[in-house]
Amino acid sequence: MRGRRGRVCLKLSRLAFGSMRLHERSLDDAAWLSLLRASLDAGVTTLHSSTEYESHDRFCGLLRQLGAGDRVQHIVKLAEPHFGDAAFDRARLVAKVDAYLQQLGTSTLDAVQWMWRGDLKDEAGRLRGFSAQIDEIVDAFAELKRAGKVAAVAPFPYTAAFADALISHGGFDGLAVYLNSLERDMVPQIERAADAGMGTIAIRPLAAGKALAAASPAQCLAEVLRQRGVNCAVVTYSSLAHLEDLVAAV
Repeated sequence: MRGRRGRVCLKLSRLAFGSMRLHERSLDDAAWLSLLRASLDAGVTTLHSSTEYESHDRFCGLLRQLGAGDRVQHIVKLAEPHFGDAAFDRARLVAKVDAYLQQLGTSTLDAVQWMWRGDLKDEAGRLRGFSAQIDEIVDAFAELKRAGKVAAVAPFPYTAAFADALISHGGFDGLAVYLNSLERDMVPQIERAADAGMGTIAIRPLAAGKALAAASPAQCLAEVLRQRGVNCAVVTYSSLAHLEDLVAAV
């Protein structure tokens, strides 16, 4: 089920399990472990997580019990600079990566969904800051790659202008964007990224459930994965039947 579109360094399964809403479901740990084991057996070997999610500590605990080791690929959501920070800081980035490695019990983050946040209301300021520090950012990630701590970087740009700047620079492996039947404003950037040899991780392919008014989860997923350049789509699912339906769509 590995994706074959985009750069080869985005070595992710086409369907990824999203841990964001794990704490909202009624499943106990034994049920989650059973579902995660079934996911791995079905080829869903990529897991998406974030320290920003309320579910993160529980998810890390499940990973320790799962003991899947190298069978798993990890996508993590990481902001540097975060809200309120004026500039990128290499030491903060390294500390955040190291924290993820320890928490997830892995030696490598297969894809970092990196974000420049700062002040999202000041797009011009974000772009100026990014432009001023782009070489430092790319160099910092290159050092992490040489150390084996990060395999690929797929920024979440927030805006089309920021995505255009990322693609034009050429120093990143892909993009991570919202993509579903209702949110398609980044399709031109996804296609530009594909032309540049970059892959895309599709976040929220079911539009947080809103897309299900017109199509099934499997249909939503299949539509997203048909988009040229999309390597992987992240979905939160909580039943074996749902998993099987999504895998069939892939």
